[in-house]
Parts: sequence; C-alpha cells; structure tokens
Amino acid sequence: LETLLNKERAERLKLEREYMELQNKALSAPGNALGEVRQLRDEVFGLRRDKALAEKKEGDVRRELSAVREQLDGMNMENYRNWQQENNHLKKQVAQLQLEVAAAQEKLDVYRRAGDMPSQLSGMVDSMARGASMPHGHEQPQEEFGLFGTQQGG
Repeated sequence: LETLLNKERAERLKLEREYMELQNKALSAPGNALGEVRQLRDEVFGLRRDKALAEKKEGDVRRELSAVREQLDGMNMENYRNWQQENNHLKKQVAQLQLEVAAAQEKLDVYRRAGDMPSQLSGMVDSMARGASMPHGHEQPQEEFGLFGTQQGG
C-alpha cells in the first residue's frame, strides 16, 4: 500500500509539474504574441510612413516636371540653341560695354586729375553725378542683371 501511495504521489507531482509548465506557457504566450504584434505594427507604421514620403516626393517631382514642360512648351532644340547663342552674344556685348564704361571712367579720372577737362564734358559729368540723364537721348542704364545674367541684389 505504501509503495502504491508513493507511486501515486510521484505521479501527482509529475502531473503538477506538467500543469505548472503548461500554465506558464499559457500565461507567457499572450505576452510573446503581443510583442510580435507590436513589432509587426511598428513595421506597418514604418512602411506607411515610407510610402507617404515616397508619394510626396513623387508629387513634388511631377509638379517640377510639369513646370519644366510648361517652360519648354513650344521650344524645340533648334529654338533652344538659337536662344542660347543669342544669350551668349548678349553676355559678351554686356561685358564689352562694361569694359568700355570702365575705360571711360579711367579716362575721366585722368582728366579730373589733370584739371583740363573740356567744359562740355565737365557739365555732362556734373549732371550725371546729380543723377540726371545723359544728353541727346542717352539714358543711364538701370542695371538689373549682372555680367552673366544673374540678378543683382537678391
């Protein structure tokens, strides 16, 4: 009888251990699953964020492409080359005129230092210094663009 009792106790302890193990697994399973769910949710949110950023960038690129197409509307390669040649020619002309103005300024400074400036030239220089326009329909240029077509002053 005692051996049977010991055998039953051993089996009961074994069953209790199995029960505790199963209970621990059952209690920890939702935690593990919950952790996996959180991780998957974070990945989904990350993917959604990346998708939204990609869609925004795509929209920006589409708008920029549309603006470029509007600017080039009706312009073929030949027209573009002609425009580019004209632009380069005008830049050279501006550079040449700026050199001529600088040379005239230096010549004027020499006359001023020497003190023998012709009276006509002296009157014109004085009126230019006061901001009046040049005689004979020549107007002072209002410079809006620099030497290579870049806008000055912002």
